Amino acid sequence: MSRELAQPGRTVIGLDLSEHELALAAKRGPGPWVRADGLQLPFKDNSVDVVTSSMGLVVVQPLTRVIEEVARVLRHGGVLAAIAPAIRPLGPSDLRVLTRINGRLRTKPQFPGPVELTGFAKTLSMYGMRVVEDARERYRFSIRSRADAELVMSALYLPNTRWSRVERAIEYLEDAAKKREVVDVAIPMRRLVAIK
Repeated sequence: MSRELAQPGRTVIGLDLSEHELALAAKRGPGPWVRADGLQLPFKDNSVDVVTSSMGLVVVQPLTRVIEEVARVLRHGGVLAAIAPAIRPLGPSDLRVLTRINGRLRTKPQFPGPVELTGFAKTLSMYGMRVVEDARERYRFSIRSRADAELVMSALYLPNTRWSRVERAIEYLEDAAKKREVVDVAIPMRRLVAIK
């Protein structure tokens, strides 16, 4: 995201608690990169124009504390733009593929927070913010090779899943792609934008 947002005259600061994630980010895009907790943002009150979050709203918990911190650092008129996983929209063929993946994993992605954010508008309102967009979209990742299968499986949040189970899911996707040339893995996401 930092690569997309970086422009002359704009400061984009990447933040994560994980040293590993920060090291990966530093290899892929401009910094600066800061090791910090989303529950204690290292910025002054009313000092930030935009906060973006890709999956952070389901990983950093509790959500109310995250929103409180975002509201604290945003200037009046500042924007929170976030994406988070969703449960819908999914079609029957999407469900078949995801069920087969989950069957091999014997689990589904496990986030610290709920996959489906509830009470989001109310939480924002408590901290002086309002929702200006709340949309769901079905993205897809096309699997054509083992490398594609490995990439999509490495992107899932599976902290307590044995590698042998992940390998079974990769093999399923690889075999299915060989039979059909391409297998689409649905990725339902929720796009949230709020303003202070």
